[in-house]
Amino acid sequence: MIRACDECGKEFTSACKTNRFCSRLCYAKYRSRVFVGGKNPAWSGGGILKTCKICGKTFTLKKSENARENRDCCSKPCANKAQTKQVTLSCVICKNEFSIPLSQFKRGNANCCSLACRAEWKKKTINKNCLICGKEFETKPSLIKRGGGKYCSEYCAGLSKLNAGNPNWRDGASFDKYCEKFNANFKKRVRAFFDCKCVECGSPENGKRHAVHHVNFRKDSCCDQEAPRLFVALCASCHSKTSYNRQYWERHFTDLINQYYGGKCYFTEEEMKQLTETN
Repeated sequence: MIRACDECGKEFTSACKTNRFCSRLCYAKYRSRVFVGGKNPAWSGGGILKTCKICGKTFTLKKSENARENRDCCSKPCANKAQTKQVTLSCVICKNEFSIPLSQFKRGNANCCSLACRAEWKKKTINKNCLICGKEFETKPSLIKRGGGKYCSEYCAGLSKLNAGNPNWRDGASFDKYCEKFNANFKKRVRAFFDCKCVECGSPENGKRHAVHHVNFRKDSCCDQEAPRLFVALCASCHSKTSYNRQYWERHFTDLINQYYGGKCYFTEEEMKQLTETN
């Protein structure tokens, strides 16, 4: 018997009087088009409309998924936000409220609700008075947040680091005079004791004498009987390093002198005289 397919209209031959489709594909297309929603015999009422508690977006959830997972979020990013402790803040630009993770709030990245507002915030300037000259100047909030924005120019910033403003300031110890016994003769005996080599890097003198460094950073150590008399010969490069982290260098050179030189760090005048006569 020749019949016409109810789906595609193509004629086909079939011995069965109830056959309405030319192929299983047309049958499947017909069912997917007709048996939709309540017309499907397996219809169970459809999905459940829910509102995401993070972004407020409406989404559809199958009954089976809702019974199994009890989802309140539309996506994994929103679910991650729901599991993270949130802090509600107000944007400094648009004044809208927004939420960010507590960890991000502790890092200090909590000024703006979006990248657009953050870009505007970076362009914004604040008028402040220079701590040195008192002149009013413009600076960025981001610079103030990092601890800057205190001075109107590099010149004033440099002045702020003079004297007590410098972290290496030692109550003007650099202006104190050296002890009268710390003279050229004494320095020569210290350099000779270390064979005119830098005790730190081992470089010899090359047309320029090595500096004689006070291990305890006391200029009166030669004259003060109670002060430890510890000295080392250092090249210019190594000597410049001792201006920072002084406690480390004091401990370092003290251990070096005690361990490798038996606590001695210079020749006496008699020892120097004998050394000169021998050479």
